[in-house]
Amino acid sequence: MMVKLVSYLRYALGGAGLYFAFSQLAASPAEAVATATLYTVGAVGILSFVSHALLHEGDAKMIGFSSKTPSFQFEVGFANLAFGVVALISYVDGWGIRANTTLLLAYSLYLLQAGILHFAESRRKKKMSQTNLIRAMVTFAYSGAMLYIAAHAISSSSF
Repeated sequence: MMVKLVSYLRYALGGAGLYFAFSQLAASPAEAVATATLYTVGAVGILSFVSHALLHEGDAKMIGFSSKTPSFQFEVGFANLAFGVVALISYVDGWGIRANTTLLLAYSLYLLQAGILHFAESRRKKKMSQTNLIRAMVTFAYSGAMLYIAAHAISSSSF
């Protein structure tokens, strides 16, 4: 139950971050990237750590990657925590558009690769194919939106 709550919170904060970032994109690419970094990398990264590392048993079952040892879950959780903490520091300390764009690019590419993994798993496994396919599509859309925001920021005069 707790792992689903964290998962829903992650989707809500990530979605809100994208919504606010897109609403700011035309007027202020720097603000849009800062907002996206705070929510889609910072908040989502830290919540993903909680889900993958602290709630690893439920998370592994939910995503269909159950195993006898949680080391894979911990590794993914620690990577998310690293991105999340650095994103929060960048936002709070005002590192600026270049640092925020770099974080947004790196995290979106990381998630894009996770989406590719889920897509490959959906093709390989019969039992979890629908769940992994949906997860892959959501991950592709999410990381694509993040990449779009980063690309817009790079092409802006603020960069």
